[in-house]
Amino acid sequence: MDTYKKYLLSSLSNIEEIDFSKIISNNDIVKKYISMDSDLQEVEQVYQIFMFNVNAFSPYVLKPDDYVFEKDTKEIVDRYIVNALFINLISSGRILLDRIELFIKSELGEDSL
Repeated sequence: MDTYKKYLLSSLSNIEEIDFSKIISNNDIVKKYISMDSDLQEVEQVYQIFMFNVNAFSPYVLKPDDYVFEKDTKEIVDRYIVNALFINLISSGRILLDRIELFIKSELGEDSL
């Protein structure tokens, strides 16, 4: 996810004279920051997908007799719908955990888990 196309710098009068490619290519801290921020943005996007899947369950109620109802209509819902939503939730949760684990390993080291 390449989101770094523009750099915002304020209060520089000679901004046209600065060669940013040299600054970035020679600065390990800037490279590390860009890498870390890109990874965090990806984790955030996967988290938003996970939360979307969590919220997809809000219109449904599971009764003790294993029937699923819609909250508003009190009609029985097809179990395939609920199963599909649950599969999406589990998959997005697994992807989120994998991305967080990968971020921790790549940014903090293998021993940090």
